[in-house]
Amino acid sequence: MKVFLRYEDNEDESKHKTLKITLPKSWKNGPASRLLDQFVESYNGGNEGQSNPLESSSMHLALRRSSAAATNDDTATTSLEDVPSDGIIIETIADRDDVFVCHGPSRTVEE
Repeated sequence: MKVFLRYEDNEDESKHKTLKITLPKSWKNGPASRLLDQFVESYNGGNEGQSNPLESSSMHLALRRSSAAATNDDTATTSLEDVPSDGIIIETIADRDDVFVCHGPSRTVEE
């Protein structure tokens, strides 16, 4: 299973980063927060993180989803759907999904 973690939640494009991760089998049944922690560690260790360090506790993951209904001009609308921090990766994220790293605290499954 591979996922693409994307941080684009900053107007300065030089601070954007995409990280492609092939998940170890042991991660698939683990919490989504593991992906966030891995991304933040990689980001902060690189050039982007030197001037814009991120903290896992103030970030969350989201997936871009298209709506089933089309608008008047026949274009589908998209929105970001939060991934619960304690959600099981294999149940909440599909293979090769684009997972967005966003500012704001994460939610749990119960929230």
